[in-house]
Amino acid sequence: MNRNKTRGFTLIEILATIAILGIIAINLLYSLSEQNRGTIDIVNKVISSNYAKDVIDYLKAIEYSDVDSSFNCVEIGGKTSNPKFKDLPPLVDPFERSVEIIEFKDKPLAAGSKQKINYKIIKVGVKFDKKLNSRVTLIGTLMVDKFSE
Repeated sequence: MNRNKTRGFTLIEILATIAILGIIAINLLYSLSEQNRGTIDIVNKVISSNYAKDVIDYLKAIEYSDVDSSFNCVEIGGKTSNPKFKDLPPLVDPFERSVEIIEFKDKPLAAGSKQKINYKIIKVGVKFDKKLNSRVTLIGTLMVDKFSE
C-alpha cells in the first residue's frame, strides 16, 4: 500500500519560529519607543525655544529705559506667571522659564577705546524636564542704549 503522506511543521519548528519572531518584535518595539522619546525631546526643545524667543522679542519691543531687573523672574508652567509677561502665551506644565536682565553701563566699545557703551543682555532659560534637568537657554541678545565719549 502506497500512502501519500503530507508533511507539516513540527511543534519544535513552530516554537522556534515564534521565538525568533518574538525577539524581532521586542527589538522593533524598543527601537520605536526610543525614536518616540527622541521625537518628544526635539518637540520640547522647539517649544522651549519659542517660549524663550517670545520673551526676547517682547523685551526688545519695549523702550530700552523700561527694561530693567524688575523683569527678572522664574515662571512655572500652570502655577506662577509674571504679570509683566501677561501679553505672552502662558506657560504650560512642565515648562519653567527664567528671565534675567543683565545691565552694563559705560563699558568700553573695544579694548583700549575711549568710546563707551551702555547695553543690556537678556538671558532666558526654559526647562522642560525636571528629572533630566533638560534646558534650552537663549543668551546674548543685546539692547544698546547709546555711545558716549
